Amino acid sequence: MPLLLHGEELEYNYLKARKLPKVRLTSRETSDLIMLAMGAFSPLKGFMNYEDYRSVVHDMELQDGLLWSVSITLSVSKEQGKTLKAGQEIALVEDKTSDILGVMTIEEKYTYDKR
Repeated sequence: MPLLLHGEELEYNYLKARKLPKVRLTSRETSDLIMLAMGAFSPLKGFMNYEDYRSVVHDMELQDGLLWSVSITLSVSKEQGKTLKAGQEIALVEDKTSDILGVMTIEEKYTYDKR
């Protein structure tokens, strides 16, 4: 289930992304985004929501029961998190090159316990 865009849809979203708030991705998050885009993390359609994240951490499965052992999440600093809202579109940007890699709608925000 690849999520890559092509043609006019790609161009439209790239132009839109240039005007959106930017979230810089770590190298791990960039790799995760590439894997999501090419369908390697199918059936995931994006970074995990809280229920999938919690289920993976505690039970090694997605909330629908599919075996899954690695959480695929997008993190931001507390400061940036305060400026972002559910429903908002953001541009995902590679940290070192500042290349725009994608557009995402924030579905929800949550924190986690590193333990």
